[in-house]
Amino acid sequence: GNAAFVRMVRRLYGGQYTDLCYGYNAFWRRVLPVLDLDGDGFEIETMMNIRALRAGLRIVEVPSFEDRRVMGVGRLRTIPDGWRVLRTIWSERRRAVLDAAGLAGAAGDWQPLVLGTPAMATAFVSSNGNGHSNGNGHSNGNGNGHSNGNGNGNGHSNGNGHTNGHTYGTSNGHDAFPGPGFVDVGAIAEASGAEAYQAIPIEGMPWHGVASEYIERLRDMVGAADLNAIARVVDELRAARDRGSTIFIAGNGGSSATAAHWVNDLAKATKTAGRPPFRVMNLTDNVPWLTALANDEGYERVFEGQLENFARPGDVLIVITASGNSPNIIRALEAARSFGMRSIGLVGFDGGRAMALVDEALWIETERGAYGLVETAHTALADIITTCLISDRVAAAATSH
Repeated sequence: GNAAFVRMVRRLYGGQYTDLCYGYNAFWRRVLPVLDLDGDGFEIETMMNIRALRAGLRIVEVPSFEDRRVMGVGRLRTIPDGWRVLRTIWSERRRAVLDAAGLAGAAGDWQPLVLGTPAMATAFVSSNGNGHSNGNGHSNGNGNGHSNGNGNGNGHSNGNGHTNGHTYGTSNGHDAFPGPGFVDVGAIAEASGAEAYQAIPIEGMPWHGVASEYIERLRDMVGAADLNAIARVVDELRAARDRGSTIFIAGNGGSSATAAHWVNDLAKATKTAGRPPFRVMNLTDNVPWLTALANDEGYERVFEGQLENFARPGDVLIVITASGNSPNIIRALEAARSFGMRSIGLVGFDGGRAMALVDEALWIETERGAYGLVETAHTALADIITTCLISDRVAAAATSH
């Protein structure tokens, strides 16, 4: 029966499940509103798996072995519970059809709290219960997954990270205006695939409304920054300056531009008589070397390869990354640790893998895909830190007089 249900779900919803009725699943807490589980029997596993597919969550199936029962008795009732699973499969199919027609309310108002595509981009890990894996943990939703826009609309995603831009409702607790959304200017990026984030619906809005919404969200993000973490970063950079260590800064895309801007400010704006200047270097500025490393050794090596030439124990690596998962950033952080360097991360979204590798993190927490907002907030943080260091320069100048 399970095998038949698996084939049915694959045909109706896509995905690569090899087991449908095993209840050992792990997922981030923020996925709960997306799954919106309301089953009360053995059909709950099937409901969970199908709704993860429909919401466009990234799904990885891992091997798990289920041994013989050592105590108690099974409570599964083959025919009644099998019927509940079958009914759930078809009920979820009906919801999907109604969603596609914009009639989700008739299907019980199931609206996942994601924006167009996997804006939450969260892994839903399913164990298949019989010792077999699907081989490589395929990500679902490549062409057939429909994802609701959010609160009260119909924004459908094609399941592979692109959205048609028709999303209505609310975003992250902020009231949104009715009408199709626009794609955040930084959203078409990321090694794992482009993800369009419906930042602010704009059709029918006056431009001052667009600007006001953006400023409000940016204010909230920067205002939530950890002041103690900022102070620790300032102290870290002051100590690096005073001991003559080099500060390396790296980022991709818009974050690369932020890195270049910050190097300029740290090198010039903080200089004062009687004190050594910051030794600071942007790892994205040497384009010939960057392209040579990318061409000969792979793009994931473009920062690591430069650190191999310059890094010394006690130096500092600053990475600026929205996702925290770019392979070249991760490789650079791992190299920095092996070289005895200190590391600082300006990260966004959920922090990504970089959060576990840096010694100090300045985290702008957002929905996944809000590149423009995160990059703007990172620029503000860099300027705040520089301003703190400039005030330190001013204090030093006053003392010397």
